[in-house]
Amino acid sequence: MNKNDNSLLEIRHLKTQFFTRSGIVHAVDDVSLTVDKGKVVGLVGESGCGKSVTSLSIMQLVSEPGKVVGGEIVFDGQDLLKLNKKQMNNIRGNDISMIFQEPMTSLNPVYTIGHQLSEAIFTHNKNISKTDAKKRIIDTLNLVGIPEAEKRYNVYPHQLSGGLRQRTMIAISLICNSKLLIADEPTTALDVTIEAQIIRLMKDIQNKLNTSIIMITHNLGVVAEICDDVYVMYAGQVVEHTNVFDLFDNPKHPYTLGLLNSMPNSSLNTINKNEDKKRLYTIKGMVPNMLYPPKGCRFNPRCPDATEQCINTAPDLIDIGNNHCVRCLKYIK
Repeated sequence: MNKNDNSLLEIRHLKTQFFTRSGIVHAVDDVSLTVDKGKVVGLVGESGCGKSVTSLSIMQLVSEPGKVVGGEIVFDGQDLLKLNKKQMNNIRGNDISMIFQEPMTSLNPVYTIGHQLSEAIFTHNKNISKTDAKKRIIDTLNLVGIPEAEKRYNVYPHQLSGGLRQRTMIAISLICNSKLLIADEPTTALDVTIEAQIIRLMKDIQNKLNTSIIMITHNLGVVAEICDDVYVMYAGQVVEHTNVFDLFDNPKHPYTLGLLNSMPNSSLNTINKNEDKKRLYTIKGMVPNMLYPPKGCRFNPRCPDATEQCINTAPDLIDIGNNHCVRCLKYIK
């Protein structure tokens, strides 16, 4: 990976494994990615591809029996994997924040919204007064578009709609002016109208605060709306990386093509051009069991272009020009 003076986060050859009774699960296997300052980076792929484990590895929240076993996670010039627990606690929630996909399970049901936001402030700033803390909370609730912010300060999570709970989670992540925001499927449980509002909110916040964002999603529509660069993951590895325009205009990896052709009304849906337009293209097969990942290219059991070489040879992620990287033997000369 080339050195980038504008980078906020650089993950280099990250490996995260789960040591189970059945064997070792290779959840994240040699993943490298870069997040530049003020940019939005998409992490895309099916469930089980390693997106969320990558984010938890950054936050050092991988639970037992999981463990980061290799690589570097360099944030703002320091390797997070070399920090002790106290040092990491100072960064987590302060410099790096995370929005989880289920706000009802992330918010504490027995405390008011104001109390939970106050807790986030006082954890990292014990010298701030209660009056100043409340003012910052009200300002942040207004920033994320929560109406009647002073009134909502005293309500409990169950008294808010799903959209307002998600906005509250975003407010908690912003309350300490984090440099990096990790959003793990932030719109999964929301209807399409609220989803559009949340995406628009995150774009506004990114523009106003110049916050870097990692957007973890399986929804390519969300990627098209908000992301600058995109990393497509499959079976614990990055299989394609490029800017968002090239991803949609010039996809290279067969898995990326499959994802794009699975989109309803996709202009790229060329696979089914001679079939019933009402039927969506589906990628055959299932995501592999990472206890026993396929030999060779990990996508070969599901790939329409697979050859015998794909079964026997594991491709590297290579740059094919214009910082467009792909993990496929078709592009190795």
